[in-house]
Amino acid sequence: MTTPLLLPIGQTASDGVRGYLGGIARTRVYDLIGTRDLEVVKLGRRTLITRASADALVARLQSRVA
Repeated sequence: MTTPLLLPIGQTASDGVRGYLGGIARTRVYDLIGTRDLEVVKLGRRTLITRASADALVARLQSRVA
């Protein structure tokens, strides 16, 4: 079994999934988690998002534009 790559949610725009998704706001990331558009893994107090989940979100958004 392979371990999925994880993206941490950071405090600044340059960290984790926020930077990966173009610097979106921290509250928007949590909105996407709440609507289950992004999947999370909890590791202690840290909230991590799988790279596959972020890639799937980007693919869904691209298909809406095209």
